[in-house]
Amino acid sequence: MDAASCRAHLARVLADEQGALVELELQLDREYAALAKRDTTALEEAADARAWQMTRLVKLEDERRSACATYGYPTDIRGLAAMLAWCDPERTLGHHYQDCVARAIRCRDANSRNAALVNARMSRIEGMLGALTGAADPARVYGRDGSKRQQSSGRMLSAEA
Repeated sequence: MDAASCRAHLARVLADEQGALVELELQLDREYAALAKRDTTALEEAADARAWQMTRLVKLEDERRSACATYGYPTDIRGLAAMLAWCDPERTLGHHYQDCVARAIRCRDANSRNAALVNARMSRIEGMLGALTGAADPARVYGRDGSKRQQSSGRMLSAEA
């Protein structure tokens, strides 16, 4: 349990994580292209590949957390920072971790972009179905965070008159 072996292990995990995030980012771009083209075959393939990449990332995160626990550090971000400070005093791995964070943020944004496209298409389809069936489309109510809220028939504001 020396610092050099810890650093080598973390270097490998971070490199694998970077690679997985690069692949996920590319996969999310392919998924978006399939969504835009309405290519169901490509979309199914993209969804399967995305699921595989996500599984790979979860395993790598588990491995990183396990390394923290093995070396006696908490498994959260503070524990990782403390372990990096111990095993990598020259801070050569920090930029790898920061790259992983930046890539994860880009992946999150790309996933949100894809979800927005899917939601827009679903809303359009719901509208067309409503026009065909004559069902009234309920008013959409959005919360502070931009997410749709379930519309209730009303709510009591005061029990007194």
